[in-house]
Amino acid sequence: MDGQHLAALEAFSPKNEAPRKSKAQFAIHINDCLRKNNRKDALEVAKEALSIFPEDPFFLSHLGYLLATVEKRPKEGCTACEKAIGIIARSASEDKEYFYPILYLNLGRACLAGRLKKEALDAFYAGLKYDARHKELLSSIRKLGQRRAPVVPFLDRSNPLNKLLGKLRHKMLFSGKS
Repeated sequence: MDGQHLAALEAFSPKNEAPRKSKAQFAIHINDCLRKNNRKDALEVAKEALSIFPEDPFFLSHLGYLLATVEKRPKEGCTACEKAIGIIARSASEDKEYFYPILYLNLGRACLAGRLKKEALDAFYAGLKYDARHKELLSSIRKLGQRRAPVVPFLDRSNPLNKLLGKLRHKMLFSGKS
């Protein structure tokens, strides 16, 4: 019966049309490119996947991360990652909890490309709510390190005085290191 079904599908499909990749094949290809640190090719694969599966949050999230890091477009990248998180939040899928750590990891990486360290940390910690032992999220947090307390604690960290004094403190502490 399965053989008849496949034969019927082949008989009615155009002969000159290239076979389409499945979502899984695209995902594997993207992950292979990223594992080989070939983000440019991963970006092209993500774009191709989205041309076939335009509302897929996994591909949209990867596109956002790659736009931010490869094409140096962090604002568009963060927007795409946030859209992907919104899509998965509205979905009825029972396994959506599995995707959240990956989506938040990509959002955090896109934020880092835009030098938004606080937003990146917030994204990484949000991902840990769904998988507290996610290796890449934990590694990303460790790489960012802990921030020191503001020099003047009663002023906001973003206060110009705290920024200036923080830079001076950093120079004093690390001027001897090479």
